[in-house]
This record gives sequence, structure tokens and C-alpha cells, in this order.
Amino acid sequence: MSHQLHDGKRVSVRQIRETDAPLEAVFELIRDSTTWGGWSFAHYVTMERLGAEDPHGPGAIRVATAYFVGQAVPLTLREEIVELVPNRRICYRVLDGVPVIAHLGEIDFIPREGGGTRIEWTSSFYPEAPEDGPILRRLTENALRIITRQACLAVQHPAIQRPERLQRAA
Repeated sequence: MSHQLHDGKRVSVRQIRETDAPLEAVFELIRDSTTWGGWSFAHYVTMERLGAEDPHGPGAIRVATAYFVGQAVPLTLREEIVELVPNRRICYRVLDGVPVIAHLGEIDFIPREGGGTRIEWTSSFYPEAPEDGPILRRLTENALRIITRQACLAVQHPAIQRPERLQRAA
């Protein structure tokens, strides 16, 4: 089976979200993807491979699984961390799970004047099939909007986290 690589139209989506939470707390919540099952739409995340210097740093491969209403099987994404700058930036790429090529996810953590954190989360890729570009853009926009909102809520209100999900994933 042959796939067209892309038509030259890269999809790029950016979500910006601000929170009053300290930058270090926001960074740590998102860096440690094994906690995502407790606060994000991912029901659980496991580490397929740990990073060389930081378990969640470059070289780490995480596998995120999410169940959605009306979906017979879960969505499972494999992602590799390609860059980690403590309290500043996390970059990753999707290895498989969605029909995209040359994916790059970038999460920048920016201190706000007067306190708090600005999260800038960008996802860019080529759709495997050019006609899938619009739907993949909409799905990515929704995913980034939801996960940044969930992260901000979780770091500001730890009581809303769902530890029972973390216990199931163990």
C-alpha cells in the first residue's frame, strides 16, 4: 500500500492558556505524563521507554490511551520526547496512533509578569491524506484546547484530579 507523503500543506495549531499557578508547578504537571490519567482526557499514560537523563526527557516514549463516547476502541498515541528544557519547554513527536507525518508538538512555559504562567502549546504535522487536513486540524484544536484547560484546572485545584485512574493504570 502506498501513501502520498503530503501535498506541502503543513497543519499548525496553537493553543495559548494562562494560569495564576507557578510556572514550576505547571511545568512539572505536564512534564510527568504518568500523572495525566489523573487530570487529562487521557485515561492513562505509560512509559514505554525512559529518557536517558530524565525519565520524561529526550528519548522517552510515552503511550497515552483515551476512551471517547461512541468509540468502540480506545485511541492510543505513542509519542517520543525530543527536547526538554526545565521550566521552559517540552517538544515531542507522535510516532503512531494518528494519520500524520512529521509531527512536532511544542509546549512553551512562559512566566507572566506579576506571577503565573502562560502555556503556548503548538502541534504541527502533515496529514497522511491531504483531504484529512481540515478534520485533523479541528480535532487537534479541540484536543489542545481541552488539555491546556484541564492542566490549568488541575494545577490550580489539585482536588479535582482523579487518582483512581492512576491506580488502574499501575
